[in-house]
Amino acid sequence: MKSVLILLLSFCLVNCTEYSTSKAKGVTSKRYPTLSLEQSKKLITPTTYSILVYNLDKMTCNGQKKIKDISGNVLFNACQEVYAGCEMEGTCLIQQKSKKLLLNVDDVRDGERHFVVLKDSGCAYGQGARRDKVKGYKTMCLDPYYSVAADLRIYNLGDVIYIPSAVGILLPNGTTHDGYFVVRDSGGAIKGYGRFDFFSGFKSNSNPLKLAGFSDKDNNVPYFVVKGSQASQILEKRNFPTIIVVK
Repeated sequence: MKSVLILLLSFCLVNCTEYSTSKAKGVTSKRYPTLSLEQSKKLITPTTYSILVYNLDKMTCNGQKKIKDISGNVLFNACQEVYAGCEMEGTCLIQQKSKKLLLNVDDVRDGERHFVVLKDSGCAYGQGARRDKVKGYKTMCLDPYYSVAADLRIYNLGDVIYIPSAVGILLPNGTTHDGYFVVRDSGGAIKGYGRFDFFSGFKSNSNPLKLAGFSDKDNNVPYFVVKGSQASQILEKRNFPTIIVVK
């Protein structure tokens, strides 16, 4: 009996902590292995992010949140989940009474996010970060399927990242990916070498990057930081820091 109790106690010490932090809250969490520093300099830890679309005329909610611009003016009242979604993704599209507003996170004031309405910025899919440790940009457009958010303490805006396993991914416009991505954004949870958040434009269930495994942190495939003339050619091709908008 004593040996059985010891075995049960040992099992619980190994397994009960994870159960209490996930199952007990009704959430099943996957624990990803942490890459070493040397591994993370060679392998990606990927996630994807997109533009969320909210039709306020079709939404009902108990509590509301004031969505404000940088001057503190109230743009509209929305459900808390709208504010949270726009804050998390950085860019969102709001539809209300036949009007459409493309919003971008602008700044934090008094502990809450303030937004800017993108009208004539030329950034049809939202804006990324505009300043890092090397240079500031007046405009930094997000480029669907070709831009990533990264840790700007390590990478610079305009760094070109080549991922061989992305070559040949079929994109919605019928073209195939060339494997090159450009750092155009940052994020509060995007920390460390190889930690890339891949931007996929408007949210879609058929997101080709997601289907290729780029929303799975466990998909640790090799990457390379491209320098010199090759990087310059890629930036020119992607019209960095703006984008080529096909109308």
